[in-house]
Amino acid sequence: SLLTPPTPAAPRRALDVASELFRRVGGSTAANTPVVAAVKADLLQTLAEFGVPARGLTPLAREQVETLCTQLEAYNPTPRAATSGVAALEGDWCVRYSDAPPPSNGMLGPFAGDARQIVDATASTYENRLDLGPLTVSLLASFTARDDSSLRVRFDTLTPSLFGVGPPPIRFPEGTERTWLLTYTDADTRIVRAGVDGGRSAARELGLIDADAGQAADAYVFVLTRNPARPPALAAAAGRGR
Repeated sequence: SLLTPPTPAAPRRALDVASELFRRVGGSTAANTPVVAAVKADLLQTLAEFGVPARGLTPLAREQVETLCTQLEAYNPTPRAATSGVAALEGDWCVRYSDAPPPSNGMLGPFAGDARQIVDATASTYENRLDLGPLTVSLLASFTARDDSSLRVRFDTLTPSLFGVGPPPIRFPEGTERTWLLTYTDADTRIVRAGVDGGRSAARELGLIDADAGQAADAYVFVLTRNPARPPALAAAAGRGR
């Protein structure tokens, strides 16, 4: 029947069931554009109350964000964002929120920066860039499709700089990888579930986070919105420096 949930098989069982119910009750994405717009507006408004990037969310706000993300994911208009729809990832994106550890969540210690993700879909590369005044931290990475809706990303180099001057890029150890589940992608908004998923983690090896933290492929959530008319990041323009 319409309201009978499917038998869950994926690791994200509760989320998959909720998304499927939301889809069955609501109908197709094309037929529910006002619904999608309203959910996106609620999500971004909830996050905006905690800054950009959003930080210090209350437990209630975190629960609300998760609920709104789940609702959007049920209407994902780009189900093959890792393969035939990968061009939708192209461009400069603002990290609006993540529950991942710093600096992935746009924080460096107690300071919040301008967190961007610049994706070159043709080259299968991206830059995570965090700007805090004159300080910039740039992470360069590459990705390959794991299936139609997920990527395996490989961290390549990390480069800090102050007033544009810094040391040579620091290369990550072999095997420093993550999985991205591309659960929602449209023209101006993305939701990504991510986790170590068997890869190496420098933060874990240094004892900065718990040994089991972030292991699941969907351990963390990222909400990103497109940065209109932003200039390309300097590190991306300079190439990967292999």
